[in-house]
Amino acid sequence: MEPTVANAHEVGFHLSMTDKTNHLIPVLIFAGITLTVGLIGILYLLMEDKASKSEIRAESHAPRRIDVPPLHAVPDFRFAKSRGGEISKESLRGKIWVVDFMFTTCPTICPTMTKSLAEVVRDTQDLPEVRFVSITVDPETDTLAVLNAYAEKFAHDPARWFFVRAEADLVHDFSYRGLGIGDPDNPIVGHSARFALIDADGRVRGFYHGIKRDKIPDVDELKEDLRELSARGGR
Repeated sequence: MEPTVANAHEVGFHLSMTDKTNHLIPVLIFAGITLTVGLIGILYLLMEDKASKSEIRAESHAPRRIDVPPLHAVPDFRFAKSRGGEISKESLRGKIWVVDFMFTTCPTICPTMTKSLAEVVRDTQDLPEVRFVSITVDPETDTLAVLNAYAEKFAHDPARWFFVRAEADLVHDFSYRGLGIGDPDNPIVGHSARFALIDADGRVRGFYHGIKRDKIPDVDELKEDLRELSARGGR
């Protein structure tokens, strides 16, 4: 049977629709990815805001600078280090240390916080008694091997900066009950965006914004206070 003009037009129409559909598929995929990333970003911002509000009880009483009396002593803890061995309150006795919370798959504030802390580590290389402790809030994902790979990207001073993990309930308890920061209802995405400064006696001396340079105190004040506390013998 000979193809008619109508059949030819019908075939052409179907081919045209197929081409349009093939062109639309990558556009729709890109739009879906963009929308998903945007929604994740919004979710993290909301969680960060909620975490910040949940920290009011700590921040309202926390010393802004180290010349204010210490807030409280941190509880005992024992975490596994990504490069092997353990770290504890006892092993840090006599050291000044800074603690923060993060997780390796965090797409928003964690990379910024880690880069900020890397800046503090770099700018305090002449303070050998200072230690830095980054605690994952997602130990199920962040195995020691995963943490170590993450640390290799940022921690260029492994003798002073430790990436550590423990069971999730121990980490969340240390964050919320021990330091008074973070969101207990969303311990992973609602983790604190602040650095906590701990003195040589294991007492909290201040909280510092890890991602916002327009809020005081921030990482610049943290560097100043580390030097001041070091000059006082860590106390």
